[in-house]
Amino acid sequence: MNRELFIDLKPKQVQIALLEDGDLVELHEHSQSQQYAVGDIFFARVARVMPSLGAAFIYTGIRQQEGFLHYTDLGKNFKTFQKLLKDYISGETKSYLLDNLIFEPELDKNGSINNVIKNTEYILVQVLKEPIAKKGARLSCDLSLAGKYMVLMPFSQQISVSRKIASKEEKDRLSDIIRNIRPENFGVIVRTAAEEISEKALRADLDELLNRWKTSLEKAKEATYPTKVYSEADLANTLIRDNLSKEFSKIVSNDNDLCKDIKASLKNIDNQKAKAVEQYKGKEPLFDKYNITHQIKSLFGRKVNMTSGAYLIIEHTEAMHVVDVNSGNRTAGTTQQSTAVTANMEAVYEIARQLRLRDLGGIVVIDFIDMHDEEHREMVYRRMKEAMKPDKARHTILPITRFGLMQITRQRVKPEINVKTAEACPLCNGSGSVRSTLLILDDIEKDIEYLFNRLNFKELNVHMHPFVHAYLTNGIWNQKRQWAWKYKKNIELSVDEMLGITDYRFIDSEGQEIIM
Repeated sequence: MNRELFIDLKPKQVQIALLEDGDLVELHEHSQSQQYAVGDIFFARVARVMPSLGAAFIYTGIRQQEGFLHYTDLGKNFKTFQKLLKDYISGETKSYLLDNLIFEPELDKNGSINNVIKNTEYILVQVLKEPIAKKGARLSCDLSLAGKYMVLMPFSQQISVSRKIASKEEKDRLSDIIRNIRPENFGVIVRTAAEEISEKALRADLDELLNRWKTSLEKAKEATYPTKVYSEADLANTLIRDNLSKEFSKIVSNDNDLCKDIKASLKNIDNQKAKAVEQYKGKEPLFDKYNITHQIKSLFGRKVNMTSGAYLIIEHTEAMHVVDVNSGNRTAGTTQQSTAVTANMEAVYEIARQLRLRDLGGIVVIDFIDMHDEEHREMVYRRMKEAMKPDKARHTILPITRFGLMQITRQRVKPEINVKTAEACPLCNGSGSVRSTLLILDDIEKDIEYLFNRLNFKELNVHMHPFVHAYLTNGIWNQKRQWAWKYKKNIELSVDEMLGITDYRFIDSEGQEIIM
């Protein structure tokens, strides 16, 4: 598979596109002013403990939106963590390492959160999920710090190696190295990127993570209010870090410094991989040059066309996402059923791609074209499981029901990508209709009557859309003459191309707008 990564750095935004065999499969957008990111650590204050929810709302110091901390996300060694934090802030403990640490009793799985934390208490929390719509960030006290080759977990004894490393000898080698270099009471998960990496590089990565842990505690010690004490690397570097073990035929960025950082990271793994990094210096926008902008515009609409003529309709509701598969004008297949099966099989890969591309989370319901044969439904179900394998987000796929519906639940970590390819009509506000001309005229006349008879204006100038103006001034005995005759006062009608067809405004004799 030909994998290409494109990173477009702008003053206020970073856009990252991942292409597989030329097709856009992932799009990441990151605002430089974004205040929350998965992995960030905050020295935060407990705002409200809610025993009925088994959770607490946490004020992190950013905006007025409170984060959500569930009892199960406190971590089994939360009491030990809190004691260390308080001792470190007070100066009773000066070492950030956890050697010779006396552990407090672990949390009871069936305990109550109000017995563990109190209102206004200060704690260290990490962002598990970014705020989505009106929901605050999902938080955890079970901290983990991700590096290039490993993930460091304070207050843990766990040592594990990525299952994607197939060689038992390599797993054993990595496990032995970690046992020798890890500090006491720090757990480590070895990432796939660590395969065949030297002990020196692993030790350097561990030292960097320990330094981050120390920095977080130091910042918490100095803070007098809720604040961010640790920020994840920017989106570009995070994506590179998470994909270091994957083969890229090309990595292109328009930023020289980022290209140097990526090359340095890749050289630690394989010097050949670093040769895939290129700096784009063209005048044309990066995404335009590689046809990515065109794919974005064509793939994020409500309707998604497929090469055969079949298409998808993707709708979003508060509770779920709904995908409808339609055969369109395709003629493949000798019977209605064969056409349905062929269209559904093609739709499977496009749906899997759309889930990754838009980063849709929660419940997704897919309405496939009806298939009467159970074997065909099973075939589409197996194809969907295969198509979803590259998706890193946790997901569950249920078989197709006899009504042709498939349900998928997909992990939601951050807000979905939503690129607007259409906008509401400025005349009807997206309702699909505009008010009748006769109703508009009725409104204008009511206002004219009120201004002349109630407020005693002597003359009026009505500004309106050109279409309405043409309608009112058409003919000898037009509507303008009828109003002047009816009210026995001077009335002028003027064209204003900036007004919508349903809008109008009144101007008095001194040229001032009359506010109704």
